[in-house]
Amino acid sequence: MTSTISLLDFFTSFNWKIQNKDEIYQGSQSSPSKSQRDLKRVAEPKDLPYISPIEYVYDPVPEAPHYFSNLPSLSFPQYASTDSDHTSRNSVRLNPRAAGLPYRSRFELVRGNKHWKANLDETRKILELIVADHSSTSVEMRNELTLTELAKKELRPGLEHRVVLATSYMYPNASERRARIIAVTMMMLFIYDEETPDGTPLMNSREKFLSYFKNPNDMTLSDSITSDLQSHLKSTVSAIVDEDEMSGNGGKEMIEALLESF
Repeated sequence: MTSTISLLDFFTSFNWKIQNKDEIYQGSQSSPSKSQRDLKRVAEPKDLPYISPIEYVYDPVPEAPHYFSNLPSLSFPQYASTDSDHTSRNSVRLNPRAAGLPYRSRFELVRGNKHWKANLDETRKILELIVADHSSTSVEMRNELTLTELAKKELRPGLEHRVVLATSYMYPNASERRARIIAVTMMMLFIYDEETPDGTPLMNSREKFLSYFKNPNDMTLSDSITSDLQSHLKSTVSAIVDEDEMSGNGGKEMIEALLESF
């Protein structure tokens, strides 16, 4: 049987000395200055072409509590920090702290998906299909915008620096095809994520969207398709089924989570 130790005892006895390699935050509670930033150090030179351009820096905790600066780094285990074919095929290692970016975590390394361009392309494509879909003009969304107007708003310059970034960092090991699939579902989740009374055009539109995912194994492209948007959504569902047949059940779990979120 292992002995237990109280949280207070742990904090009292633990050696909180900062490691020497943690130079940027050493003895400092504030975020790094612009002069400390070197974005070329965020990844190995060979990996830089695979990460999305960093043009905006945001620190959610600009004046960090003192205990943030005293926490020791938590390095990955040797096997986790070394590139393998499985991980390097679709992702690269990133070190935000080495680049001087505001980074409130003690894990030195994170991973980013290589296929950020495919993610961006797919996100833009689904938004353009929504804009072109004739049924979207009558669906009222948040802030008195229609579905068409909301999609147009998201297509404004800078799309690659907004919500589209989430997919690349939340799913670093996704293949290009899976990154495209996730991009579609993430954007549709973002669009439909609000409470809506039954019977409204938005509720009907959301139910139509969700219907594509309720029986994915029975989905076939048919004469019922009336728009390019519907065709693209059905193709996305077919791709989810295909990917699960090749390996794993991540697509099935993603669909279950999507349906449970509404």
